[in-house]
Amino acid sequence: MNRLSEAVDFEVAITPAVVDVLSWSAVLQNVGGVSSVVDSLQIGALEIEVVIVAKLVIKGDRDVRAACAALTQDRKFAMEKIQLRLSSPHRGTVVLSSGGSAALSSEDTIEHLLEPLSSRPS
Repeated sequence: MNRLSEAVDFEVAITPAVVDVLSWSAVLQNVGGVSSVVDSLQIGALEIEVVIVAKLVIKGDRDVRAACAALTQDRKFAMEKIQLRLSSPHRGTVVLSSGGSAALSSEDTIEHLLEPLSSRPS
């Protein structure tokens, strides 16, 4: 990194990729035709008060997005990870990270998910 910066006379900025995981999960469900439930969300930098933030995980047996919306309301926060629990006929989970990574865990063959997962929104 240091040499790259020197080579371009320090006129380059390298920033991490940030992906909207909720949009990405919608792409997976719509394009991939995957039936799933959002059963876990990880939120970071939830502003509780000025200069006081929280990091939390919301988990449930059903879709947790409404609970997340109720908790965050008009507060600033960063959605870090989302877990999709695959519904029948598949079994397993897909975890999508705001850094652009996806982790699949399944007892079934789920190669058909690879293409929709690579279609993540920017």
